[in-house]
Order: sequence, then structure tokens, then C-alpha cells
Amino acid sequence: MSAEYDFLFEGIDEPTPEPTDAPKPADDEAEAEQEHAAQKAAAEAQEKALTAEVDRYLAMLPAIETARPLPAQTGGQESETPRLSGAAWVADRLRKTLEPMAPAGTQITTGVVGETVAATVQPPAGMKGKPIASAMLAAIEAAGNLGSFEVKRAGGSAFTLRRDGVGVTVDAWASHGQKAGRFYSDPASRAAVWDAAGLSVPGSVKGKKRRPKIHEFSEDQRGGTVELELPGGLTIANVERARAALRQSLNAPALEVSEHGVHPVLHLNTKSVGADFPKVNVMSPALFVRPRTEAERHAAGSSFVLPLGVRGDGSPILVPQAATPHMAVFGGTGSGKTTLITSLLDAACLQGASVLLADGRAGSDMRRIALSGRNGIIGYCAGSQATLHRAVQFTHDEYRRRQALQDLIQRAGHEYRPTPLVLFFDEWGSWLHTLGGGTKEQKAAAEVTRTRMEQLAAEARELKVFVVLAGQHAYVSALPGTLRGNLKTQVVVGRPDDDHLSALFADQRAAAKKVRDGINPNIKGRSLVADVGEEGDMTISMFQGFFNPPGPAADAMAAAVAAAPRPRRIAWRFPLPGEEGGDGSWQDWTPVSEPSSDSLPAVLLDLPDGTPDPAAAVFDPTSKRYSPGRKPLSNVHVI
Repeated sequence: MSAEYDFLFEGIDEPTPEPTDAPKPADDEAEAEQEHAAQKAAAEAQEKALTAEVDRYLAMLPAIETARPLPAQTGGQESETPRLSGAAWVADRLRKTLEPMAPAGTQITTGVVGETVAATVQPPAGMKGKPIASAMLAAIEAAGNLGSFEVKRAGGSAFTLRRDGVGVTVDAWASHGQKAGRFYSDPASRAAVWDAAGLSVPGSVKGKKRRPKIHEFSEDQRGGTVELELPGGLTIANVERARAALRQSLNAPALEVSEHGVHPVLHLNTKSVGADFPKVNVMSPALFVRPRTEAERHAAGSSFVLPLGVRGDGSPILVPQAATPHMAVFGGTGSGKTTLITSLLDAACLQGASVLLADGRAGSDMRRIALSGRNGIIGYCAGSQATLHRAVQFTHDEYRRRQALQDLIQRAGHEYRPTPLVLFFDEWGSWLHTLGGGTKEQKAAAEVTRTRMEQLAAEARELKVFVVLAGQHAYVSALPGTLRGNLKTQVVVGRPDDDHLSALFADQRAAAKKVRDGINPNIKGRSLVADVGEEGDMTISMFQGFFNPPGPAADAMAAAVAAAPRPRRIAWRFPLPGEEGGDGSWQDWTPVSEPSSDSLPAVLLDLPDGTPDPAAAVFDPTSKRYSPGRKPLSNVHVI
């Protein structure tokens, strides 16, 4: 500044900056030590809790190993010797028929591959096979119940007795008519059918033709079926174009062609499309294994099933979760979806499962179930983003805890047999789809929760953690391919619309549409189910859901649920007034917010004896004392 202006500032002192404390390395070190100590304490507490749970399980192990929960009774009294059926039964009887009449020293090996039963026979040295084969065929015919076997040379004097299509009800073909019956029973008659349909191609030898081969005879709800193996030069499209000729050759005017992998399947469709379902389909507690104690809950876990309803012949559909885990249930208003979900919940509870309810729309139906006080329902989450995200996180955390327990218990030389845990999430698709169209934070939160759900569906079945996702619509954004593919059972209650068909059934849309066409929309509970097998094959069929009208059947089910063990219930310890989020704003927390919904501790609502803990009632969504705070309503609204 020029000296000529100095007089303007004479007598004025320039402010001196206030001294600031420079960061002290010692303070940083102390903070780091405190954080390290807190982490160490948390790790020690976690290890202590895991060790205590392992000790509890090992102390209960003798009771688990000797536990005898009430058995399921799905038919007549079971004998102590396992019953054989179909191909296995024929193979067993074949061995018992052949061994007594075979010459000494004959080696007989029986086996089953799919629907084929075969016995390979090696005669003693020096003996010819042909006389022995003739005698064995005569013995098989004399038995009267083993069917017709063919002799195949196996090298030297050895031979094989073979029968294909075992387990198929011959009546499904014979009852259709003379042409279909001959096609089934007489292989020589099939060439004329293929030739008439244009399904023959030139062979490598001049004058010889190659034709479709029978891969498997079977039957579905409408009649006989046959799966074909095509020779080179023919495709499934060729078979579809030959439909009219096949209908005429087999006298099957309703014959249709579907596909199973690379194989075409012919359906005679003898019966009308509408299955003759029983008029009343009550669900009995006797369908399920029913534990009465904590030890029996562990023992019964391997038998855990989810019931859907009955087939046209009245046989129950009970989906074993150990083999076919997880389920998706869709259905519009008035379809019977709530009735089906209630049946699933009751069955899970009386089988000793812990059931966590979540409802993306906070609807009255799920709230009514939550308030019913059913034994087995351990929690109810609805009405806020935080509780819904937290429900999925809790299930994921429990899966990870069980992984740690399994490791410790196996290292101790024992197998871990956990009790089933089922997350029922109603309106999962609608909730997650809405978040996907929201703010950047909502989208990120939806992705975290979707990823957790995908991992549960992909990995958690071994540790008896299962998910059932329900809703009106099958939103593709909420059910990406990875998640949808691991929901091994997919159900549409009522008549599926085109959106359901395209979102759920992909390559099997034509087969699903065929079943859909047989569903009368006026019959409540009539449903479509798609089961995905171990190899990824999808089977689509129709069923009628269970329904217990008021009366003895409903009373019996309610009594069975009331007699089931009662696991302790849980909720989230949300902030109280005076704490951050205690004004109710915690309900908007998400996995990616700060604070996070992940930070809400789980709290037990019941005392060790199973009675409600009065001190925890404020956190209990089913209690009149529940007080989560209320978010402000719009101040510009009026009515």
C-alpha cells in the first residue's frame, strides 16, 4: 500500500488471528487405539456369542439325534421296508424272478436308467446264452406283472434283457384308441406313422431310412405323451409341421407338440383341458412333519415342505425345500393369493419354522396375519423403508451366522442341522420397482437389498434359509434373471396374464399358455405352477390351492399351529425421542444412508420363557404400545 494513505489507519490495530491448536499426533494415536480396542471387543463378543450357541447346540445334540417329531401321513400306513415303485419295483422283481431259475454260476446284474429296466446275464463258462434267455423270458411271462422284455446280445454268450417305458400307465395309450395303443406296444408299427408324417430321412445305406426314436413314453394330466429323439436332418420345427398328419395317424385330433430341451414331445390330449379337481381341498396338519420341542425342530428341518394344493387326481403338491428351494407367488386381487399365502404360513409354522413377514405395501391382509399371534411368526416389517431393508438384512445376517456355526460345529466333529427360517416378502416386486424409479440413494439402496436377496436365493438352502416372494405383478426389475432362476417354484394364482407369461416362463411360454387356457377365471384358487428341477428343466402344470372353510378342518389347522413350538420374536431397536432419528425420521434410513438402516440393532421381544417382554413392547409392531414416531404429513393437504 502507498505510504501516502498510512494516515487513514493510524491508531487502528489490525486484528490478530486467534491461535488454533495444531493436530496433536498423540490425540490421533489415542483415537486409533480406542477404535482398535472397540473392534477387538466386538470381535471377542461375537466369538463368545458363537461359542455359546455352539455349546447350546452340542448340548442339545443327543436330544436332536433321538428326536421323533410327529410324522407326515400322506397316505396309508408306511411299512418299515421302503416301498419300490415304477422301474425300481420292476427291477427288484425281475432279479427275484431270474435268480432262482438261473444255472449255478450265472452272473446277473439288474439296473434302471430312466424308464428302462435291464438285466445283463453272463452264463457260466461253456454254456450257451440262447437257451437260458428263452427260459428267462418264459419265467418273466409267467410272472404276469413284469411286462414284455426283449433280448439283446452283449458279446459272447452274455445277453441283456431289456424293457423300455417302465412306469408308464399303458392305459394312457391303450385307452386312447387302437392306433395309439398299437403305436405304444408295437415298435414295428411306428415306421408307417413317421413315413406318413414326412418324418423319415435317407440313411447312409441306400434304400434305408432314418426315423425318430422313442426316448420316453409318459403321460400328463390330459393323456399319453412320448418324447422323441430325432435323427440328423430333422428338427422340432419339422415335427410341429407334421402335427396334422400325426393327428390322423394316431387318431388324436387334439394332439399337440411341445419341446423338452432338444427333444420334441407329442401329447395325445385325450382328456379335456379342464382337470376334474376335487371340490373341497382341505389342508390337514397330518400332511406335515410336526415338531413339538426345540430338539424336534432341528430334527424336522430336513423334511420341511411348502404346500400348494392338489392336482386333478387329488394328490397333494408339497414342495420339498431341501431339493426345490424358494418360491415366487403372483396373483391379482380376488385370485386367492392371500388364501394360498396363509396356507403356506400355517404349514411353515406348524413344521417348526421361524417366519419373518415383510409387506412392501403394508396391506391389511398381512397385518391381520401378523396380529394373529401365530406360533412361528418371529417378526413383522411394514410401513417404512428402514424396516423392509432391515428384514432382508436380518435374513442375510442369519445366513452368515449359520455359516459360521456350521464351520465351528463341523470342526467339532458333528453335522449342523439348523431349523428352517423363511422370509415371506409380500409385494417385493412393487416395492423394489418403485425404489428403482426413485432418487439416486433409493436406487443404490434397492441394489444393495436386491443383491442380498440374490445371494440368499442362490446359496442359503443348505442352511435352511428360504425366501417366498409374493405380489400382484412379476416386475422384471425386481426379479432379474439370477434371482428368478433361483426361485425354483413359481406360482401364478388365477389365470395368468400375458405379462406373467413373458416375465416368468421365457422359453416355456407356449407350454404355460397351454396350461393357462385351461384355467377357469371364475374358479378361485385354480393356479399354475412351474417347477425348476436340479438340471434347470421347467415343468408347468395346473393345481387347485388348499382352502380350509370354517369348521373342523380350519379348527384342526389352528390347533396344530397353536401346538407348534414358539421361537422368540424379534424387532428393530429404533431411536427413541432425544436420539438421532428419534422423531420418526429413522424410518427413511436405508442401507446406504447415514445413519444406515443396517445399524438398527435387532432386539428380542420375548423373555426366555416365551412371554412378551414389557420393556420391549415399544419396539413390537404388533403391540398397542408400539411407538416408532410418526413422520410429518403434508401440511398443504385437506379433505
